[in-house]
Amino acid sequence: MKLILGIVISLLSLTFAQTELRPKDCPRQLMLSETEGETAFCQSLIVPEDWANPAEKTLELAVLTLKAKTEAPKPDPIIFLQGGPGGAALSTIEFWQELSWRDSRDIILIDQRGTGYGKPNLKCPELYQNLDDFKQGASDCRERLTTSGNNVDLFNSAQNAQDIGAFIRVAGLESVNLYGVSYGTRLALTIMRDTPEKLRTVVLDSTYPPQAQRLNEFGANFARALSEVFFQCDRDPVCKETYPDLKERFFNRLDRLDLTPLRQPITALEFSKDDVLNILFQGMYSESVISSLPYALDKLSQLDLNSFIVIVAGMASAEDLDTGNFGFRDIWQGLGEVFKYIWREVQSEGVYFATECPEDVFFQNYRLVKRANEGLEPILQDFANATALEMFTACRAWQAPRGVELESKAVVSDIPTLVLAGSFDPITPPEWGERAAKTLSQSYFYEFPNAAHGVFLSSDCPVQMVEAFFDEPGTAPDATCIEGLEVKFYVPQ
Repeated sequence: MKLILGIVISLLSLTFAQTELRPKDCPRQLMLSETEGETAFCQSLIVPEDWANPAEKTLELAVLTLKAKTEAPKPDPIIFLQGGPGGAALSTIEFWQELSWRDSRDIILIDQRGTGYGKPNLKCPELYQNLDDFKQGASDCRERLTTSGNNVDLFNSAQNAQDIGAFIRVAGLESVNLYGVSYGTRLALTIMRDTPEKLRTVVLDSTYPPQAQRLNEFGANFARALSEVFFQCDRDPVCKETYPDLKERFFNRLDRLDLTPLRQPITALEFSKDDVLNILFQGMYSESVISSLPYALDKLSQLDLNSFIVIVAGMASAEDLDTGNFGFRDIWQGLGEVFKYIWREVQSEGVYFATECPEDVFFQNYRLVKRANEGLEPILQDFANATALEMFTACRAWQAPRGVELESKAVVSDIPTLVLAGSFDPITPPEWGERAAKTLSQSYFYEFPNAAHGVFLSSDCPVQMVEAFFDEPGTAPDATCIEGLEVKFYVPQ
């Protein structure tokens, strides 16, 4: 018995010896509106690369704490889990600085393993060196990262969840609230499954549950969100009159792009129908784009590619374009800077492959994806099939192992959970939130009719509801504010 206890104690000591919080200077560019040491502080979280072998290599995760604005904060901070997978949390600091949740609670941003300001960062610049050979870029990136001494197969949700659990322990936190967005909800669900001990509440915003099949459902989810735009415009007499037959004109224009791609005059780039659909899909993540979307689709149908792209990319609103309050050349230069920023700071593509390939992609196959897309508009069917094929090809090049079956199973939990969904979300539809909530016995589900991906950004309503839930997790938050929410599509005056 003493021998067994000795082994257990040794293993526990070894594990915690590899987990450490160290003070760290905050990145200067993130402190423009904060006073380091007074209103915010940063740390490095040191964790094992492999939680099954904690004595071996370690990783460094970046942590930034925004201190509550009160002198007597509540003891249960909010930990934000960014999406992606591979997204950086610290780079989202501006969304949290003035949020009312910070009035009474600390907000903690953690760059997950392989992302952001942590070490290593699994970025893949190889993907952008030859945009026509995604497969080779993925293969070259994996080879470089592996040659540099990284076991990329360990950058997954299960290891990630252990990291967050370790932070909660070594930070001495007795109770925490998790807020996950997109992939961050999948990570939150994994934490609920694997390390739930200190979780007080969980908020799932734009839910990506493990039992969902992203590639199989990608086409249907995009088509549903696009149909919602056409439906809501048609039921609004002013929108319908301003943009008549919008759906038909949009798909007719895409049909013609098969024969003659559109050329952007400033950059001389050509855009195919798949390019247009990809830009549209990404743009529909933002609720601020949704209100301008009928205007943008109408412009596209008239061969005005400039207006379509700058609106859908979020660089200008329909009103800006309609009133002439913009300059196309400046906007295109701004777009370039945005993409450079995303490449430099926000997304770690290696983490995306290392997580998505084993945990989602390899539980599906291309034959079933094609079958799932058979009922879609032919143009959307082709786009969804091509998107899936590119991902299957990249995952084979990445040489990821197949994940364990547990990573495709619904999470069962009785932790109080608030589930938020946006009606216009093109990638994590409301139905996925409902699907996750079915096995969460103390969950509340709400759909926001004006929101897309990332509900808390859409209005004050979800912010107030989440705050009420944090304060009283055993009670359904007052949802009357949802009744007044609607999308107001822009129409020229």
